[in-house]
Amino acid sequence: MKTRLDQVRGKIAAALLRSGRTAGRVQLLAVSKHQPFSAVLEAWNAGQTLFAESYAQELVTRLADVKARPELSSTTTPLQFDFVGRLQGNKVKTVVGACRMLHSIDRFSIADAVNRQAERFGVIQSVLMQVNISGEETKSGVRVEDAPRLLEELLRLPGLHVEGLMSFGRYVPPDAPYEMRAREFIDMVQLRDSLAGRFEAPLAQLSMGVSHDYEVAVEQGATIVRVGAGIFGPR
Repeated sequence: MKTRLDQVRGKIAAALLRSGRTAGRVQLLAVSKHQPFSAVLEAWNAGQTLFAESYAQELVTRLADVKARPELSSTTTPLQFDFVGRLQGNKVKTVVGACRMLHSIDRFSIADAVNRQAERFGVIQSVLMQVNISGEETKSGVRVEDAPRLLEELLRLPGLHVEGLMSFGRYVPPDAPYEMRAREFIDMVQLRDSLAGRFEAPLAQLSMGVSHDYEVAVEQGATIVRVGAGIFGPR
């Protein structure tokens, strides 16, 4: 585990160097869905503190496991979880206030539910707006052309702190030309910059890039990458 984590961190550092970006500007999320909690603990002991889950019930189980181990939350580097899966309305109450950040706000109805739950809990929930940058019907996320309207609505909700954008791009083989592998990441950066200027909102976070393409994502401006198999190995 430590060897794989060191390799991923090394590749992120090298990608930052190649692109002229400041070292340490990318958050590594270890996507631990379907992994035993022992694997999460092994990663945490190897220095990984940020994890992500895709299913609300699995997140609840993870948080219960963490609660049962006080040392995981009482240190200066507590174990934290983000939620990166598609969020259903009936699961909102289980994730709001429980996770560090929600990556998958892609429609107003779910944002409104998150806002109402956040207000009930007296918290401000950090969120990312998910964009379907590839336009594929099988992908979640707001359509690019609808992104300005949704963002405007999200920014009005007092229980949400919109930190930026997130996307799941289409799969592009690692041996494809670099321009093809980078295209959607470039499009995400351009969209973020356009929206940030239009609404005078920082939108500092860009969650994009997974195990097979996170190096390209970092080179193009990702601030959060989501790596599962590259850290935990194949399921």
